[in-house]
Amino acid sequence: MSNWRSEAKLTLRYALVGLLNSAVGFGVILALTWIGIAPVIANVLGYAAGLAIGFALSRSYVFRSAARPRAEMLRYLLAFAFSYLLNLSILVCATRYTALPPIAAQLAAIAGYVVAMFVCSRFYVFAK
Repeated sequence: MSNWRSEAKLTLRYALVGLLNSAVGFGVILALTWIGIAPVIANVLGYAAGLAIGFALSRSYVFRSAARPRAEMLRYLLAFAFSYLLNLSILVCATRYTALPPIAAQLAAIAGYVVAMFVCSRFYVFAK
């Protein structure tokens, strides 16, 4: 299989896992909020669930890694922290220094996170 097809399949698997991960994380947030858990706690627990599921599925399904999980988990947490800080940076800059509507700023921030997390996962967390 050509290299671009391999990368395209990898990217598609990453996108599918991202959609599932988002649905589960948001589902946890909604469920916990519905039963009366404080919004901030529900948010933290939803993101924690998403982080765990994202790592497990990225490792097993997207990148099909056989390396030691402990080292990869640490790298995944670092990649998440970097990507999330980039997300916040884009959001702050877009809302303070551009005329973008807030939802467009959020979408730009999300796009920055998704791209950064993919690049970090592909070339740092799960690098062969």
